[in-house]
Amino acid sequence: MQQEIKSTSSRDTLITYAGAAIFGALSIAISPLTGSIPKISVGWGMSILDPISIIWLICFLIFGWKSGLLCSGIGAVGIAILSPEIAAWLGALMKFSATIPFIIIPALLMKLRKYKAIDFKGLKLYGTSSGLAILLRLGLMIPMNIFFAMALYAAFFGVSLDVTISIMTAWLAPTGITGWGAVIITIAILNIWQSMWDITIPYLAVFPTKIIDNHAYW
Repeated sequence: MQQEIKSTSSRDTLITYAGAAIFGALSIAISPLTGSIPKISVGWGMSILDPISIIWLICFLIFGWKSGLLCSGIGAVGIAILSPEIAAWLGALMKFSATIPFIIIPALLMKLRKYKAIDFKGLKLYGTSSGLAILLRLGLMIPMNIFFAMALYAAFFGVSLDVTISIMTAWLAPTGITGWGAVIITIAILNIWQSMWDITIPYLAVFPTKIIDNHAYW
């Protein structure tokens, strides 16, 4: 009996790592295609949706938090190394940082409240988890954009920080909101927008199907 449990545990661990490797590689493979996705004409010109983070989160919902974090790490490192874009490593780091709250929060809830994967199929729990994850994402991404990404953006493209701020916040000019307040609003709106896709598409891809019932490994 003990040997059987050990064998099952080893199999599940292998599947978890294999899932991370497959989904991580898939996110790297589709990375060049993201340039063709229409951009939001606000702030940095962020893509309307980010299929890379969606792939990472689908991996998490199927294989669990360890696999989700590993998959995200594999994808981020691969994109940073292989992408020909200027400062690809910065984009990969920001993408990773924006995604991990949607893995960490459910993992903490499972640890603290003893939830199982199937429990997140309920919209109340999934919505609560997603709401907390969005708050954590904003808490991470607003400072990272202000104190890290914006300074590097200005340095890479040879423009002053004031010009960078004006580029980010031009869409708010008619409202009279300017300066750092406009920067914070812009960053928050962009992250909330992409968060909606990050929580909706993985949910629809996994929970209404039989994947979560038959193939969840967490």
